Amino acid sequence: MHAFFFYRIKHTAFPCMTAFKVMVGALLLVSTFISTLAQAQPRDFTELSKRLTPSVVFISTGQTITQQAQPNPFRGTPFEEFFEQQQGPQERELQGLGSGFVISSQGHIITNNHVIDQADTITVILHDDTELEAQVVGVDPRTDVAVLKVDPPASLTPLTWGDSSDVQVGEWVLAIGNPFGFGGTVTAGIVSAIARRNLAQGYVDFIQTDASINRGNSGGPLFNMQGEVIGVNTWIASPSGGSVGLGFAIPSNIVREVAQQMIEFGRTRRGWLGVRIQSVDEALAEKLQLESPKGALISSVMDDSPAQAAGIQAGDVVIRLNDREIPDNWYFQRWIGEAGPGARVNLTIWRDGQSLELIVTLGDLEETEATQLSSTSRTHRDEETGLVVSLVDPVQRQELDLPDNQTGLVITSVEPSSPAAQAGLRPREVIVSANREEIGSIDDFRRVMTRARSDDDRFVLLYVFSMGGFRYTTLEVDAR
Repeated sequence: MHAFFFYRIKHTAFPCMTAFKVMVGALLLVSTFISTLAQAQPRDFTELSKRLTPSVVFISTGQTITQQAQPNPFRGTPFEEFFEQQQGPQERELQGLGSGFVISSQGHIITNNHVIDQADTITVILHDDTELEAQVVGVDPRTDVAVLKVDPPASLTPLTWGDSSDVQVGEWVLAIGNPFGFGGTVTAGIVSAIARRNLAQGYVDFIQTDASINRGNSGGPLFNMQGEVIGVNTWIASPSGGSVGLGFAIPSNIVREVAQQMIEFGRTRRGWLGVRIQSVDEALAEKLQLESPKGALISSVMDDSPAQAAGIQAGDVVIRLNDREIPDNWYFQRWIGEAGPGARVNLTIWRDGQSLELIVTLGDLEETEATQLSSTSRTHRDEETGLVVSLVDPVQRQELDLPDNQTGLVITSVEPSSPAAQAGLRPREVIVSANREEIGSIDDFRRVMTRARSDDDRFVLLYVFSMGGFRYTTLEVDAR
């Protein structure tokens, strides 16, 4: 290019030196642009991989479950007692794997809640194969974040947090993790989209990436090209169970805040208003005399809640929270949670064709749930299917957008590789009926499952409420 340029200079008559300077300046600008473009596209990820991999850990979990005996085929015969003596409950060990990363030199580790959920033992394996027993500092099923603590033999190197609000579609990203047990696996891709919503996790807008993410990558970090953590890889969309280029990561700003709360308080601390909300569509906006579909429509107010104390009524539309306009009910729920317990927030309410201002002091969401729930009497674990269900409390009903008159049991946990997982069941879905029988209590669910097994049925037909809609699925209860 330079040779060509000077050739043209030699054989062209310029009226003055100004034109020459303009040409030189243009050439320098083009050269600078090409150089910048080359720098934006990394030649490889060698240096980043070397620097970051030692701070990524692999997580192995163990869980002992008790399998109940099979139905006695000799019931009513002389062999009945002998069979029952030989077929008592049996224990078996389940193994799980995942990824995580170091956030403090003292041994704090970030991973996904679903990686360590229900585990009896948690082992963190460092990059040099050192195995350390881990303790759970705190878990948050709403964002699928967990914080662990290990006592390392030497100081660990923490990773640096990035600002996930700066993430842009198209930028390069790097994922490091433990897919299928192949530790230290590095994959690269770009940010495919931002602010992806999964209605089962109402407090997270995910970063989507085409970097290869598979089972075992869960809990591992997603990096930008400065080596900063911008997300935590947590789930994939796939018809086959393997990576098809649709991976999703929890933004680092959310994870960082949750982790700080769990390290300081042992749990998350979210604001609680005490209302059930729904979105505003075109028809509702017209009926409510709103200029456009926006805000969060209050469909009901809980007794003895902060909302009731502030004078909020069913039929109100919350259109602003402090200085932020509310696009829809999803953002309103998230922003109330982020405000935290004890926060005084200014809500702009649209009521009867005019706006008014209300000041609300928020409650504590997790504390409210703890008061409302009695885990021993409201939760049931079905060992054979790997399914844990519980009664739906008012807070969950609001978050899941479950109709007021709809009964059911919310799924709180699904064991990996279990029949429940194979049926596509996920935490925070609601089982409405089983074998066409309405499920209104734990006893209802137990009764249907017990009857199915005694009748030697292999599958139970479930009707499930998920992400605002209903679907049928079959759950294998007898895997013979």
